[in-house]
Amino acid sequence: MTSKLNTAAAGAATRLRNEGVDIRFVDPVPAFKGHAVCDPTPYLNSLSLEDGKTFHPNVFGQALYADLVEQAMVG
Repeated sequence: MTSKLNTAAAGAATRLRNEGVDIRFVDPVPAFKGHAVCDPTPYLNSLSLEDGKTFHPNVFGQALYADLVEQAMVG
């Protein structure tokens, strides 16, 4: 599902960029490699039926996203 979502988001960003919108798609998947839910240092929350944060980035994942966005804005 992640691949399909990223493909759709990248396509939408490309279409908008072609229309003059200053937007970029940053694929976070490579940066999250080795940090999946079951890895020793996960960057995503595991399954939880109580808090609604299932598979959303944890504090480490949020920091990684911030770095990726900053890199895209600078570079």
